[in-house]
Amino acid sequence: MFDFGLPAFFDVLAEPQRAVLKSMARQKTYRDGETLHQPGEPTNTMGWIESGTLLFGKYLENDGFHALVKLGPGHHFGEFGALPSLNQEIAPRRLAAVAEGRTVVNEIPNAELRELFSSDPEYLRAFHLVTTTRLALVLELYDDARRLPARQRIINFLSIVERMIKEERLISCTQADISKMLGLSKVTVNQTLRSLTERGVLAIGYGTESGKDYWLVKNSWGPEWGENGYIRIQRNTATKSGLCGITSQPTIPLL
Repeated sequence: MFDFGLPAFFDVLAEPQRAVLKSMARQKTYRDGETLHQPGEPTNTMGWIESGTLLFGKYLENDGFHALVKLGPGHHFGEFGALPSLNQEIAPRRLAAVAEGRTVVNEIPNAELRELFSSDPEYLRAFHLVTTTRLALVLELYDDARRLPARQRIINFLSIVERMIKEERLISCTQADISKMLGLSKVTVNQTLRSLTERGVLAIGYGTESGKDYWLVKNSWGPEWGENGYIRIQRNTATKSGLCGITSQPTIPLL
């Protein structure tokens, strides 16, 4: 339900090219819950998020909007519509896009984007890097779903979360989000997180880095896991039990 720490288009694009894109873009603000586009609509623009977040997913008949991914500032979408196709037809949108909170989006018509592609290979280089990284992640998720048990898939997911916290790229997600993203039932996710909590980890300290509070936690899976066997978990969250239930039922030794 978040960007999985993938590189954002604007993170890998050189500054001169960023300035050109910004000067060409049409900026629009969307309110919370407003739909940007629906599946099947022509991909006639490429957009990137200036601020806020976008949910991409599909509307299910009996379950409403089912979000598959959440992207934050700097991430782009709709770039394939600007790439040449064999039949010269405009590719349709595959997913619906819905704003979460107040979201500002920049968009450029594909005709103008194609001219940039033909005049400066830096844009294609950035697209290639970001797009191939996305595809590699999709293949990894499919492979995990095929061969790994639910418990290990959730552990892998939490490892990604830990890395994103370190890189200050985390977009908050709930247990329901994890359930949808990994294709697991809410009961399975809840039971697995509870069992991971009950097995016990050792909180050895706490701190603040770049304005974000965290617990420093030691696990028992060896130095190959996390940061040499340790992990930083977000502290002072909105939930009473803390992220991953870290503040629920703690055991404090008496010395």
